[in-house]
Amino acid sequence: MSRVELAKIPSLTFYKDAVTAARRTSPWPQVTCVGNACKLYQPEVVRCVNLGGSGTDIDWKCEADLPESLRFGKVEVNCEGWSRPGDSYVLKANNKLVAPLADDWWSTIFWIVWLGILAFIIYRFVASFWAGNGERGQAPRPNTGRPSGYGGGGGSNHGWFPGDHPDYGAPPPPYSKDPPAQEGWRPGFWTGAMVGGLANQLWNRRNDQPREPVQPAQPWGWERAWNPFSAPGAPNRQATFQRRYFDEEMKSLVALAIVAFATRAFALVPTPVVKARCEETSTTTSAPTPTSVCENATKFKFFGVNQAGAEFGNNVIPGSLGTHYIWPAPSSIDFFVKEGFNTFRVPFQLERLSPPETGLTGPFNEAYLNGLKQSVDYVTKTKDAYIVIEPHNFMIYNGSFITDKDAFAKWWFNLATVFKDNDKVIFDIMNEPHTLEAKVVFDLNQAALNAIRETGATQLILVEGTAWTGAWTWTGYSGNSLVFGDISDPLNNTAIEMHQYLDSDGSGTSTVCVSNTIGAERIAEATKWLKERNLKGFLGEMGAGSNPDCIEAVRGALCHLQQSGVWIGFAWWSAGPWWGNYFQSIEPPNGPALAEMYPQAIKPFI
Repeated sequence: MSRVELAKIPSLTFYKDAVTAARRTSPWPQVTCVGNACKLYQPEVVRCVNLGGSGTDIDWKCEADLPESLRFGKVEVNCEGWSRPGDSYVLKANNKLVAPLADDWWSTIFWIVWLGILAFIIYRFVASFWAGNGERGQAPRPNTGRPSGYGGGGGSNHGWFPGDHPDYGAPPPPYSKDPPAQEGWRPGFWTGAMVGGLANQLWNRRNDQPREPVQPAQPWGWERAWNPFSAPGAPNRQATFQRRYFDEEMKSLVALAIVAFATRAFALVPTPVVKARCEETSTTTSAPTPTSVCENATKFKFFGVNQAGAEFGNNVIPGSLGTHYIWPAPSSIDFFVKEGFNTFRVPFQLERLSPPETGLTGPFNEAYLNGLKQSVDYVTKTKDAYIVIEPHNFMIYNGSFITDKDAFAKWWFNLATVFKDNDKVIFDIMNEPHTLEAKVVFDLNQAALNAIRETGATQLILVEGTAWTGAWTWTGYSGNSLVFGDISDPLNNTAIEMHQYLDSDGSGTSTVCVSNTIGAERIAEATKWLKERNLKGFLGEMGAGSNPDCIEAVRGALCHLQQSGVWIGFAWWSAGPWWGNYFQSIEPPNGPALAEMYPQAIKPFI
């Protein structure tokens, strides 16, 4: 056993049916759920990410796959010190975390109040029959003049059912950017609905005193209760009174039943409390990382991730920073550099850098250029990593395909001049051209390459083919293999960039992969072509869903690339501040692909 400093642990993952290793205490279950809601649902896996801190004072952000009606509350992490309580070093072994996430007092108070309301409604229901038996022949309640549904939880004539309540909606995501501070249960819409229903009962009771006698209306046939002692056709006033009073009480019971059903049989709002203990761990994975990746593999010179965001909102030009587009987050760059990444592919929008009013050959927009410069400086100078800058325009500018080689070459001459002295900058000529013929795309790439070299820039240049530069179509219908073998660079510092996704149509829009071997299979012909032409390859985009088939397929693809001897780089699609729940995102701290895909299929190849 060895020790590790708590502050240097990037993340902790806990499993419900696993126990911890221990040094000074007995093993504990890694996850224990307490609280009333845990009777209905228990988290299988809880993952906590280190948000920073020192000593034993660390901020953790924890998440689990919870139903929409449940969420975590306040998180506290307690760890067993290596040698004594309060020691900032802990055992580097199995996961043990404590995350008491809620206070059971609120749940207890809630259930007392809730059961009291239930008892009151049942009492009123039963009392209606006793009241009817003692008031034979009396007139029914007078009409107070209030519209139906008055006094509901919404305070409107719509009543208090969810379909009519103007403020009704799903709760906010439990792990939003600014999650609400909460401890355990807190009142929600349904709680307000029940309290509103109770208030309605009390209000009606207060106003039930008759103001003046009202002659009861003759009951309709459906209101009459069959009575063998009454004359045929005679109105039964007791039945009429009881039916109307019964109907009002039934409204309360029906509402109560809807509440119970909608909240999954009384599991209304108490938050599950997950308790565990922390005693380790330097791993960021939710599954073991294999010690052996593949034989005879050569690590990539450029291992990276796409940092999307500056190309977002391309339907709003120029758009506003922070509203329509955003540059990469420094904290994200920090995370990946710490993990071992050394390359970041940063897409941007051509029309924002070169406004359509002045065209491709006109001056750059200084504000947008400064945003790009800041990203370049942070990656290359602050973090000493490589940055790939690429117009994410598919060889389209201002709504039309780019075909003017001279204008395109001039644009690249101007941009390369800005960054020619930074040897950490890589020029990616154009993201995923499509529809245009391969020869047209090749000529545009060659013209841009020549212009870049004319500036004196010596950095790596990446060229992309047509048909979205797919590896699986490179030697097929795209026609790329027929022309790109002739790419010419006086410095011989150019690589062919291809992209590859593993779903059925290669679009990267589905979480389902064709098979667990599809990754290597789709790249094989492109690899063969690169070897035959003595060219280098760079897989600029790859993505897939986080499931066993896809994880194995990505591992197979990366193993194939590293064994080939011709692929110099790789970048996963994608990271970036605004991806949210996008299934391929590995943006820290909680990108959906961070839990399984990243540790099992990406990290082993760094």
